Amino acid sequence: MFKTLLLCTAVVAALAACGPSPDAPKIAPEARKDLEKAKGVESTVLQQDDAARKQIDDASK
Repeated sequence: MFKTLLLCTAVVAALAACGPSPDAPKIAPEARKDLEKAKGVESTVLQQDDAARKQIDDASK
């Protein structure tokens, strides 16, 4: 009887611990927004790099 009670208590405690946290922060939308912003900055930097390389190539001819 004691073993069954102990086992049931352990199973209930384990299942309760596996539930979602009620105060979980919403990080994903903010991170996604930052990622999109970084992709836009990367595109701008690559365009500026291409323009600078073209200008250097034109000047060296």
